[in-house]
Amino acid sequence: STPGKKAEVKSVSINQKAKDALKPLYEKYLNFKDALVADNLAEAQRAANELKAKLDAVNMSIFTGASHNAWMDYSSDLKNALQHVQHLKDIEAVRKAFQQVSEGMIDLTKAFNPLEKTLYVQFCPMADNNKGANWLSTEEEIRNPYFGESMLTCGEVENILK
Repeated sequence: STPGKKAEVKSVSINQKAKDALKPLYEKYLNFKDALVADNLAEAQRAANELKAKLDAVNMSIFTGASHNAWMDYSSDLKNALQHVQHLKDIEAVRKAFQQVSEGMIDLTKAFNPLEKTLYVQFCPMADNNKGANWLSTEEEIRNPYFGESMLTCGEVENILK
C-alpha cells in the first residue's frame, strides 16, 4: 500500500445483534466530540474512558466470518487511540487522540454501517497543523471539535454515511 494512503474500507455485512452491540460506541463518541466542541478537557477525558469501556464490553464472538477480522482491526485501532487519553495533560493532546478515534469510527461506520441514522463525515482543513482532520456528527451543521469555541464553524461536510 502507498505510504500515507489508507486502504479502502470494504463494507462487511453484520447481523442485528452485532449492530446493536456497536450502537453504544456512537453515543460515547458523540459525547467525546461534544466535550471537545465545548473545550471541556475533563468531560472529553470522561467520555473517552466511557467509549473505551463500551469498546471493551463488545463481545467479539458476535462477529463471524469476514466481519471478525474487520472488527479485530478496527477495535484494536480504537483501543490504541483511546489508551492514554485520561493521562493527557492538555486539550490539544486529547484532540490529537480524538482525531485517531474519529478515523477509526469513520472506518467502522463504513465497514459495518450499524446505525439507522445519517452520519456526516466532517472535515476541518486547519486541524492537525493544516493537514486537516475528519470527525463524525449526527448534525449537518459544523461544530468543530478540533478548535472548539475559537473556530466553532470551521469545516465542511465531506461525506454522508447512511
